[in-house]
Amino acid sequence: DLNGLSIFTLPYLQLGFSYYHAKILLRGMYFPSVSELQGYNLLGFGLQYSFGHFFIDKLPPALRDFDVSLLFGYNSAFIGYTPEDFTGELDLDFTTTHTMFVIGYKPIEAVEIMLSMGYETSEMASSGHLVAPSDAGEVGAGGTINPGLTVNGRSGFRMEIEFAFSI
Repeated sequence: DLNGLSIFTLPYLQLGFSYYHAKILLRGMYFPSVSELQGYNLLGFGLQYSFGHFFIDKLPPALRDFDVSLLFGYNSAFIGYTPEDFTGELDLDFTTTHTMFVIGYKPIEAVEIMLSMGYETSEMASSGHLVAPSDAGEVGAGGTINPGLTVNGRSGFRMEIEFAFSI
Protein backbone atom coordinates (compact mmCIF):
# COMPACT_ATOMS: atom_id res chain seq x y z
CA ASP A 1 0.00 0.00 0.00
CA LEU A 2 3.00 2.34 0.26
CA ASN A 3 2.82 3.12 -3.46
CA GLY A 4 -0.62 4.67 -2.84
CA LEU A 5 1.04 7.41 -0.77
CA SER A 6 2.45 9.20 -3.81
CA ILE A 7 1.31 12.73 -2.91
CA PHE A 8 1.73 14.42 0.45
CA THR A 9 -0.49 17.46 0.67
CA LEU A 10 0.83 18.62 4.00
CA PRO A 11 2.05 22.12 4.83
CA TYR A 12 5.68 22.63 5.71
CA LEU A 13 7.48 25.43 7.46
CA GLN A 14 9.76 27.54 5.29
CA LEU A 15 11.93 30.40 6.49
CA GLY A 16 13.71 32.76 4.15
CA PHE A 17 16.53 35.17 4.83
CA SER A 18 17.81 37.63 2.28
CA TYR A 19 20.66 40.09 2.29
CA TYR A 20 21.17 42.38 -0.68
CA HIS A 21 21.24 40.02 -3.67
CA ALA A 22 21.42 36.65 -1.87
CA LYS A 23 18.66 34.53 -0.36
CA ILE A 24 18.74 31.48 1.92
CA LEU A 25 15.67 29.29 2.43
CA LEU A 26 15.25 26.64 5.11
CA ARG A 27 12.31 24.25 5.05
CA GLY A 28 11.13 21.39 7.19
CA MET A 29 8.18 19.21 8.06
CA TYR A 30 7.44 16.54 10.63
CA PHE A 31 4.47 14.21 10.38
CA PRO A 32 3.94 11.73 13.25
CA SER A 33 3.18 8.02 12.94
CA VAL A 34 -0.31 7.11 11.69
CA SER A 35 -1.36 3.51 10.96
CA GLU A 36 1.26 1.79 8.77
CA LEU A 37 3.09 5.05 8.05
CA GLN A 38 5.68 5.42 10.80
CA GLY A 39 6.30 9.13 10.30
CA TYR A 40 7.55 11.48 7.65
CA ASN A 41 10.33 14.07 7.98
CA LEU A 42 11.53 16.60 5.42
CA LEU A 43 14.53 18.91 5.71
CA GLY A 44 15.83 21.16 2.99
CA PHE A 45 17.56 24.38 2.11
CA GLY A 46 18.01 26.62 -0.88
CA LEU A 47 20.54 29.26 -1.90
CA GLN A 48 19.97 31.91 -4.56
CA TYR A 49 22.12 34.76 -5.78
CA SER A 50 21.01 37.45 -8.23
CA PHE A 51 23.56 38.81 -10.70
CA GLY A 52 21.31 41.51 -12.18
CA HIS A 53 22.85 44.30 -10.11
CA PHE A 54 26.13 43.88 -12.03
CA PHE A 55 24.63 44.79 -15.41
CA ILE A 56 21.16 46.34 -14.94
CA ASP A 57 22.38 49.94 -15.28
CA LYS A 58 24.25 49.09 -18.51
CA LEU A 59 21.11 47.81 -20.29
CA PRO A 60 18.77 49.99 -22.37
CA PRO A 61 15.77 51.21 -20.34
CA ALA A 62 13.40 48.75 -22.04
CA LEU A 63 15.48 45.78 -20.79
CA ARG A 64 16.05 46.91 -17.21
CA ASP A 65 13.34 44.58 -15.92
CA PHE A 66 15.54 41.50 -16.59
CA ASP A 67 17.35 39.62 -13.85
CA VAL A 68 19.63 36.59 -13.82
CA SER A 69 20.07 34.28 -10.83
CA LEU A 70 21.85 31.11 -9.90
CA LEU A 71 20.20 28.81 -7.37
CA PHE A 72 20.86 25.57 -5.59
CA GLY A 73 18.34 23.48 -3.66
CA TYR A 74 18.66 20.38 -1.49
CA ASN A 75 15.87 18.29 0.04
CA SER A 76 16.07 15.18 2.18
CA ALA A 77 13.02 13.20 3.30
CA PHE A 78 12.50 10.11 5.43
CA ILE A 79 9.51 7.77 5.64
CA GLY A 80 9.16 4.86 8.02
CA TYR A 81 6.66 2.13 7.08
CA THR A 82 5.45 -1.05 8.77
CA PRO A 83 3.00 -3.19 6.78
CA GLU A 84 0.09 -4.77 8.63
CA ASP A 85 1.01 -8.03 10.49
CA PHE A 86 4.77 -7.31 10.19
CA THR A 87 7.11 -6.18 12.94
CA GLY A 88 10.09 -3.91 12.43
CA GLU A 89 10.20 -1.04 9.97
CA LEU A 90 11.03 -0.30 6.35
CA ASP A 91 12.88 3.00 6.00
CA LEU A 92 12.90 5.01 2.79
CA ASP A 93 15.26 7.97 2.42
CA PHE A 94 14.83 10.41 -0.45
CA THR A 95 17.36 13.01 -1.56
CA THR A 96 17.02 15.58 -4.33
CA THR A 97 19.26 18.41 -5.49
CA HIS A 98 18.83 20.96 -8.21
CA THR A 99 21.15 23.61 -9.59
CA MET A 100 19.42 26.15 -11.80
CA PHE A 101 20.18 29.19 -13.90
CA VAL A 102 17.14 31.51 -13.84
CA ILE A 103 16.34 34.40 -16.19
CA GLY A 104 13.48 36.58 -14.98
CA TYR A 105 11.54 39.40 -16.62
CA LYS A 106 8.89 41.70 -15.11
CA PRO A 107 6.64 43.02 -17.88
CA ILE A 108 4.49 44.75 -15.24
CA GLU A 109 5.06 45.33 -11.53
CA ALA A 110 2.83 42.48 -10.27
CA VAL A 111 3.96 39.74 -12.70
CA GLU A 112 7.32 38.04 -13.27
CA ILE A 113 8.03 35.46 -15.98
CA MET A 114 11.02 33.17 -15.43
CA LEU A 115 12.91 30.65 -17.54
CA SER A 116 14.81 28.12 -15.41
CA MET A 117 17.43 25.74 -16.80
CA GLY A 118 19.64 23.38 -14.87
CA TYR A 119 20.40 19.93 -13.56
CA GLU A 120 18.44 17.85 -11.07
CA THR A 121 19.37 14.67 -9.18
CA SER A 122 17.19 12.37 -7.11
CA GLU A 123 17.76 9.16 -5.20
CA MET A 124 15.81 6.80 -2.97
CA ALA A 125 17.46 4.34 -0.59
CA SER A 126 15.68 1.64 1.39
CA SER A 127 16.88 0.14 4.66
CA GLY A 128 15.46 -1.31 7.85
CA HIS A 129 14.44 -4.71 9.15
CA LEU A 130 11.03 -6.32 8.70
CA VAL A 131 9.90 -9.61 10.21
CA ALA A 132 7.18 -11.34 8.16
CA PRO A 133 4.41 -13.45 9.67
CA SER A 134 4.08 -17.08 8.64
CA ASP A 135 0.98 -18.44 6.95
CA ALA A 136 -0.22 -19.41 10.42
CA GLY A 137 0.17 -15.79 11.56
CA GLU A 138 3.19 -16.35 13.81
CA VAL A 139 5.45 -13.29 13.74
CA GLY A 140 8.98 -14.13 12.67
CA ALA A 141 8.15 -17.57 11.27
CA GLY A 142 7.83 -16.21 7.71
CA GLY A 143 11.37 -14.87 7.55
CA THR A 144 13.03 -11.49 7.68
CA ILE A 145 13.38 -8.77 5.08
CA ASN A 146 16.46 -6.53 5.14
CA PRO A 147 16.08 -4.11 2.25
CA GLY A 148 19.20 -2.35 1.03
CA LEU A 149 18.26 -1.05 -2.39
CA THR A 150 19.27 2.35 -3.79
CA VAL A 151 17.46 3.71 -6.85
CA ASN A 152 18.60 6.75 -8.80
CA GLY A 153 15.74 8.91 -10.01
CA ARG A 154 15.27 10.89 -13.16
CA SER A 155 18.50 12.80 -12.75
CA GLY A 156 19.12 15.06 -15.69
CA PHE A 157 18.50 18.36 -17.43
CA ARG A 158 15.45 20.33 -16.34
CA MET A 159 13.86 23.37 -17.99
CA GLU A 160 10.81 25.27 -16.75
CA ILE A 161 8.77 28.34 -17.52
CA GLU A 162 7.35 29.88 -14.36
CA PHE A 163 5.03 32.74 -13.54
CA ALA A 164 5.07 34.63 -10.23
CA PHE A 165 2.35 37.03 -9.13
CA SER A 166 2.72 39.66 -6.42
CA ILE A 167 -0.47 40.50 -4.59
